[in-house]
Amino acid sequence: MNADINEMFKKIQKQPNRFIDEKSFKNLMLFYAGYRFYMHDNNIHFGNLPGFQAYINGVYNSKGKHWSDVIKAFSASDEEAFDVFFAHLDEYYLLPEYKRNSIYDFFEIFYSMIMLFPFSSLRNTMEKSMSEHPGSSFIDTDTYYEFQKHMTRKYNDTQNRKWDEILSSIYDDSTAKKVLISDFDDFLKNRY
Repeated sequence: MNADINEMFKKIQKQPNRFIDEKSFKNLMLFYAGYRFYMHDNNIHFGNLPGFQAYINGVYNSKGKHWSDVIKAFSASDEEAFDVFFAHLDEYYLLPEYKRNSIYDFFEIFYSMIMLFPFSSLRNTMEKSMSEHPGSSFIDTDTYYEFQKHMTRKYNDTQNRKWDEILSSIYDDSTAKKVLISDFDDFLKNRY
């Protein structure tokens, strides 16, 4: 993990009111998503939480949900989720480095984008990122198109629709975002 992100989290943990208005897991996750997107969009190398998804999945024996959703589900309140996150983060840092590296880097950035953008603009945002930042986009072109093929097969789509069109035809925007997270997670697990 990049020291900058580690320092950012430590500062927020010590003074949440200064950075995110209150001791709130939801506010922390929104701040984190915005930070990650800003760093990516400006081609600034940033650290993230590689392997944290797998770590949380192991702790809670969960599958198919983003780590922030798992922490929220097992916490009694938003404030408790804030504390639980930092407790898990401390445990995560104690793991050997090789256990903290994983395929979930894609998932982390993808989840951040899903949180920040309306469902209807996600595909265009992703494709714009790939065309404007070839080689440094959060997802490489091959992986992106493999995901499209995965979605076409999974939903037995014979109309040659894009993944967002497939999901929009089945779900409302809020549900489509949740399904997209789960589908992308399944795709990465099957691909790697």
